[in-house]
Amino acid sequence: GEVHFHAESGSASGTAPHLPKEPCKANGETACAFPEDAMRAAGVDVEGHKFQDGMAGPHDASRLTVVCLMAKSFNDEGTDRSTLAMQDFPFEKFGEVVVWAIAPGPVELTFAPKVDAILITALPGEMGGAAFADVFLGKVSPSAHLTMSMPVSLDRTGVKVNPNSDDYPEGFEMGYRHYEAKKLAPNFCFGWGLSYAKYLRVSAAAFRAPADG
Repeated sequence: GEVHFHAESGSASGTAPHLPKEPCKANGETACAFPEDAMRAAGVDVEGHKFQDGMAGPHDASRLTVVCLMAKSFNDEGTDRSTLAMQDFPFEKFGEVVVWAIAPGPVELTFAPKVDAILITALPGEMGGAAFADVFLGKVSPSAHLTMSMPVSLDRTGVKVNPNSDDYPEGFEMGYRHYEAKKLAPNFCFGWGLSYAKYLRVSAAAFRAPADG
C-alpha cells in the first residue's frame, strides 16, 4: 500500500492519508484503514454509519455493533491532552457491542462494563482496518498485552497536566510503578490481555537448577 502525507508547519499533525479508490485489495495491495471496508472485503454483510448517527440508537437492534472510539482530547508537539476521556457514546441503547478503541496513550475506559469486547490499538496506520478485521473474524488471535496501565480516572494517575511546561515531578513513579507505590488499582493493569485461547498445552517441559546451585 501507499500513503502520502502533506506536512503542515514542518509537522505531521493535522495531516490526512491519501486513501485508494479501491481499498483493502487482497494481499495488502492497497491500504485498508477502515474496518467497514476490511470486513466487506472479507465477505461480511456490514452496514456503515457515521459515529454521530449512533446517538439515537441502533439502526437494527438485532445486529452486533462495532463502535470505533477515539480519545476526546488530542495532543500534538509541545502540548498534553487535557483529559483522558474517550468519546461519548450511548452504549446502553445497544445490544451486543464490540469497541475498537484507538488510544494515543492511557485512556479512561469507563464504558467497559457496558460492552462485550474491547480491542485497543495505538496508532493503527494504513492497514488498521485490515488488522481489526483479522482479529474480529478470528483470522488471528489478539495475543498482545497492554503496554501501559489504563486508569480509572485522571486524578488517580501520577501525571499532572500542565499546558505550559512539564517538569516530570512523578520521577520514576509512572505507569504501574505509581499504582504500586500509592496502593491504587488501575482499571486495566499493565500487561493485561485476553486471547481466544481457553488453555495452553505444553507437550513437554524440563526444570533445571542453576549450575551454581
